[in-house]
Amino acid sequence: MPPFPQVSVEAEEVVYPHADRDACMMSVWCHGNTCLVRRGDHVVASGIERIPGAAGRNRLRWVLFERGHDGWQARQREPSHGSREPSPLGVLADGRVFLSVNPTCDPRAVFGPTRPALLEFAMRDLSLSPREILPVWREGAGFNQHSYRTFVTDGENGEMILFQNMGVPAEGPSDTHAEWTFRDRYGQWAYQGRLVWPWADRAVPPQPLRLCYPVITLVNRAVYFLGVSDIIEPKPEWREFRTTHTFDFRRLFFTWCPDIATGRFEKWIEIADLEETAGYMNALDIRVDSQGEVHLLWHEMACDPGVRDRFFPEFKQSLAIKYAVLHEGKVRLRKTLVIGGPEYDGSEEPCWGRFHTTADGRLFVFCTLGHRTSDDPKAASARILEIYADGNVSEPVPVPLKVPLMMFFTATPRGGSRPSDILDVLGVPGWTSGVTRYARIRIAPENRRAGFQPRVTSP
Repeated sequence: MPPFPQVSVEAEEVVYPHADRDACMMSVWCHGNTCLVRRGDHVVASGIERIPGAAGRNRLRWVLFERGHDGWQARQREPSHGSREPSPLGVLADGRVFLSVNPTCDPRAVFGPTRPALLEFAMRDLSLSPREILPVWREGAGFNQHSYRTFVTDGENGEMILFQNMGVPAEGPSDTHAEWTFRDRYGQWAYQGRLVWPWADRAVPPQPLRLCYPVITLVNRAVYFLGVSDIIEPKPEWREFRTTHTFDFRRLFFTWCPDIATGRFEKWIEIADLEETAGYMNALDIRVDSQGEVHLLWHEMACDPGVRDRFFPEFKQSLAIKYAVLHEGKVRLRKTLVIGGPEYDGSEEPCWGRFHTTADGRLFVFCTLGHRTSDDPKAASARILEIYADGNVSEPVPVPLKVPLMMFFTATPRGGSRPSDILDVLGVPGWTSGVTRYARIRIAPENRRAGFQPRVTSP
């Protein structure tokens, strides 16, 4: 039996409250990204707040927070423009912090044009005015406030890439791809291109299978992309019965580009498919280890409650966090790490998860679970498990958080943070909790038994 991870909770804090309760859910809407970064002792988070007196979909603005000796303090906020979505963060080894923003050009428009930009801050003094950087896109690219954008950095190499979807659901030809642009270590937007979606030949009618909420990583100019399908319910007989989700989040796809300078992404690989049972899934995280193997993490609900009673009355519902490893473009390992649900063995329901890599190269999965039998319907717990190089995993062990988080970000290498024995977490306890919270968790130096080697994941 692999040894259990040993963890301790060093801090649990409220970062900021939400005057607008809808903003609590929206604060984690860009969940394929991160809104939390660490470099050394500096920890920075981005948040959102409602612009006083503003209404409509573009009523939010970004706020930049820093954790200091006196707790969390707002250092800067958007002075003038509104947005619909939160703003992802990235950091580089030299201490520059970048905020991805997408302010609207027309606050009244439902899907009006936006002006994507990066704001560059100095971590040594976040109160200094940021420098605005306008990305260079392919000619003809245009965006709106429903951006589904993803911003990731290669912190050690000082490079970054920005993806942003074209079009919105059912808009036709523009909803076929994501635009991307790459900024090199010299500050030049060196390469641009498009990532064309896979084709949904089983949909009615057949159409491009738009992928959203992707998790992406940039490692030495190689780009790895994991995204979930997001189109209007493709089966007419299910469409009228669905009550919880009007969109299809049922198919998970992966691709990669070995060198972004070429702009050529490999053929799409379908990692998971819940089409036959009207399931629901989310991409959670992606890691590339020093041997070039790609580690994928995602969440599955076996059947959508909106159609289950009508079409699958005998189906056993389950929720799970799944894991896979790809080697040279082929899946060589699959595992279910955590599973539960009201009709499974127990009441725990896996909610969310992320990879975490320690300074000595150990690979962990941190996740949260809900409890249906609790007197508090929002009650949750946290778990952590370790993944070993031979494919074995430790048993999930409790993380003693007083307030576990239903959805969360971590200070991840995908955002430029370095592997660390400290696990930084930012998220929300529930949709109606009214606050965004932070936790700092320390993972003890390893004390493994003979035969169980850590998986070295630092590239």
